[in-house]
Amino acid sequence: MLDWLLHNASKIAAAIFIVISIVRSIRQARERDATPPPPAGDLEQERREREVREKIRRRIRERQAGLPAEAESSPPVFPEKVEVPSPPIMPRAAASIAETKPVSLAAEMERQQRLADQLRAIEDAKALAARRAAHQAAEQTAAAQTPAALRRGARDELLSDLREPSSLRRAFLVREVIGTPAGLR
Repeated sequence: MLDWLLHNASKIAAAIFIVISIVRSIRQARERDATPPPPAGDLEQERREREVREKIRRRIRERQAGLPAEAESSPPVFPEKVEVPSPPIMPRAAASIAETKPVSLAAEMERQQRLADQLRAIEDAKALAARRAAHQAAEQTAAAQTPAALRRGARDELLSDLREPSSLRRAFLVREVIGTPAGLR
């Protein structure tokens, strides 16, 4: 058995090297293809933003058409003036805490218009950021495809592989197995 191992050591080493190379390339392909899932908080926030935008748009359409607001999907329409009654427990404290402030429909519509403008500005900023990111990604992809970048990437990968002692040992073993036979050197 020992004689067989000694006579076939080069074949065994070559087979082990091939298996290790295949496993390594599969692992690297999985790492490259793996994209992290987006954080759940971002999806929830985007859903809430979408709902708010839709509510604002629906309210604007209803007001422009002169239709009354829907009771089930939107808050109630406020009358021209709303007075907040003071609590009967402590008249002095109640008067200082809650002053009666009238809320007008025009003020509410102005506030909603400002919110809609802010929402549009945020959407524009997001679109601009997405365009910039796409442009930068395209530039990086184009720069990575140049021959100099490909050579640099291969060189960096080789050097990083040779920094590890196990990879360096494997490289020497591969050179002995695949390289010029010792008798011909």
